[in-house]
Amino acid sequence: MPMSETIQTARGPPAGFLNYLVAMPVLKSKIGMDDVATVFTWLNIKAPCKQTFQKKFNDLGQAQTELSDKQLELNQNYVANVMKKAGFKPAVDIQFDVTYTCRPQGGFEKSTQSFGALVEHNTCQKLPLAIAMANKHCRKRYCRHDNCSKTFAAEASIAISERVLLHRSLDKVKDGPLAVKSITTDSGTQSAKATRDYYELKSKQIT
Repeated sequence: MPMSETIQTARGPPAGFLNYLVAMPVLKSKIGMDDVATVFTWLNIKAPCKQTFQKKFNDLGQAQTELSDKQLELNQNYVANVMKKAGFKPAVDIQFDVTYTCRPQGGFEKSTQSFGALVEHNTCQKLPLAIAMANKHCRKRYCRHDNCSKTFAAEASIAISERVLLHRSLDKVKDGPLAVKSITTDSGTQSAKATRDYYELKSKQIT
């Protein structure tokens, strides 16, 4: 299997770039664009410019996001089938928590990204059912942020994203085959209040 693809350049010989199967683990590791270019140099392959690297990784990240969304839907269907075959209603106990790129502290906030996940607690596999992310970054200079990587307002505090991410995650589950029976979170006050507000808004109840 070829490890790289050929990219035509304006001048000189064609440059090389890792194919998608090889670029995927690179994207998930701590290896950066400069490290990949160094590896190409060792292999006597001309590396493309950093702009081409970044565009390729952005396209790969979007494809990975779409695959992850499909897998989460499959997880929901799997858990629902397991519950039905076991003789139970497809109502699950879930856990929710949020992680930050840099934990917010009083009087100081360095974090610009946060990540929240709903994980089922009824099977031994503990499968994720929904994932949401808050991101303040946008690589475009002029952008309306209608369909880009920025999913959280720049002027808002990332510390309040826990409530937003919980609501987004529950929205992804409510239209699926599963019903939420209970939610377990940490001792933070945001999640408990956000859960009550969500189900009051949706006119539903949760145990």
